[in-house]
Amino acid sequence: MRPRRRPGRSGANVGVRFGRFSAATARRALGGVSAAALVIATLAVGSISAAFAQSPTEPDADFGERLEPFEADGPMLAVVSLSRQRLWLFDRTGEIASTQVSSGRRGFDTPEGVFTILERKVEHRSNLYDDAEMPFMQRLTWSGVALHQGVVPNYRASHGCIRLPTGFAERLFRTTRAATRVVIVGHDALPRPISHPVLPQPGEPRPAPAAREGGVTATSFAGSEQPMKLGAAPEQPASLDAIAPPAAPKPTVVPDTASLQERRRVAERELAEATKRVEAARRDVRPKRIEQVRAERILRRALWMARRAVERTREAAEAVDDATTERQRAVAITAHIESLIELVDAQGREAEARELAAQTTAAAISITDNVAALEAKRQKLHNEVRALVRRLAPVTLFVSRVNGRLYLRQAAQPIMDVPVTIRDPGSPLGTHIFKAFAAEDPKAPYLWQGLTIETPGGGSPVALPKPAKKSKSKSASRETAAATAAPVDPLLTARRALDRIEIPHAVLARVMPILQPGSTLIISDLGQSIETGPGTDIVVQTQGEEQAKRNIAKFVAKQKAEQLALSGYVEPPRRRSDTSRRLRQRQQYWARW
Repeated sequence: MRPRRRPGRSGANVGVRFGRFSAATARRALGGVSAAALVIATLAVGSISAAFAQSPTEPDADFGERLEPFEADGPMLAVVSLSRQRLWLFDRTGEIASTQVSSGRRGFDTPEGVFTILERKVEHRSNLYDDAEMPFMQRLTWSGVALHQGVVPNYRASHGCIRLPTGFAERLFRTTRAATRVVIVGHDALPRPISHPVLPQPGEPRPAPAAREGGVTATSFAGSEQPMKLGAAPEQPASLDAIAPPAAPKPTVVPDTASLQERRRVAERELAEATKRVEAARRDVRPKRIEQVRAERILRRALWMARRAVERTREAAEAVDDATTERQRAVAITAHIESLIELVDAQGREAEARELAAQTTAAAISITDNVAALEAKRQKLHNEVRALVRRLAPVTLFVSRVNGRLYLRQAAQPIMDVPVTIRDPGSPLGTHIFKAFAAEDPKAPYLWQGLTIETPGGGSPVALPKPAKKSKSKSASRETAAATAAPVDPLLTARRALDRIEIPHAVLARVMPILQPGSTLIISDLGQSIETGPGTDIVVQTQGEEQAKRNIAKFVAKQKAEQLALSGYVEPPRRRSDTSRRLRQRQQYWARW
């Protein structure tokens, strides 16, 4: 016999099912978090490209020990060795500072790869781990990895961040700035000088060689291409003399660094003068506004007096008509004449007030429009200076073997994305970074420093020497010792990777005329990391990509839980399924026997 349905049970089932559906949908959404969540988090924080147009952010003088920054000359490069648990800071002169650090413990491993400082805060608290304090925080990833002050024991103890000792964290914070490169490696290797033809230098690139087919240069010009109808043969000229030589394409003129810097200096002077004019014009706005308000107040008073005079004149005229005696009529006529005189006087004052209000309003509007025009001109100059500063910012070239493309970014903004030629694309390249530093002589070529993050085999660039086997022969033992003590080039795989790459001429024509110290070339078998997004420079992670996805999912889940808690939503209790109820009824039935 089917049990009778309780009243209101169906509505309860609908509510429970709806709550269960919402919870399941939320779990599926959180489980599928990927790069989209990173983009949302990045857009929520804001673009960091404005940091290229600003001076380094100075921390609060009241926070910390007010230590002086390190003496650095030009762009800097920070290298963190997880095997040594140590951080080094380099500039064009070499190492300027180093310290012991504490990276992520097991289960919370610190990622390895190429990063940049994305955000800097003097006082910060963790969004993932119990609101923990993170003084002098310098963010490396949006998934929760940063440099900050903390306890530094002689082992790995953090949740993935890189803890710095007290004092050093403050000095490093005062020295670095947004977009400073930070390289995290799992081995013990430091950047070394390297020279190679592939590494660009400032100047004009050589003209690209034209491709030849059968001994004839294959060149196409847009001016010589004619549309052809479908199914029709192309028209042939009557003779060779009728063929007009195609016009040579106009070369793209890329201004060099000197011209851009000169334009920037001129634009900055004009911006300063425009700012002074705007401030001077703004000082005259308030008095004109006050005069306008006073004139409007006088006009309102004059209008009120004019309306009152009109009303009195009407009443006086009615009193003349209503007079019954000669005396009353004479008094009413006298009052009517006085009201007419008052009306004329009020109307004159109204006309004067209207004229004064019109003049003050026109003057206020004129000076307001003048300020708006000066503001627009100042904003235009500000945008020009900002664009020039971004144009003069260091560039980042990234060659990805897995994608077969070269990515170019400048001031954290994508500029180019073109195919790249890699010889023997099936063989791994490893992951390497090369950074340009200015020489002491301004006219000398840039000094490139190279560092291998991961070899093609996935190991350290410098293999540890194997212990020599004992041999009875003295000559054999000497040869083994000599072979063991032979120096190993830590940039050997990096040079081999550069030998296999051909940077497109279009990229060189865009980069070389404005090449700046601090520019970076990254070569890797991998693609761009999930951490690469709007407002960030190119990030390449050799280790820790999956951990970054989990951290992003955890952060999004926490944010969603906080939003649900603020809205007062409570997930309804789960009801056991009908299948479990039937199984329980069968077990109770057979238990009787």
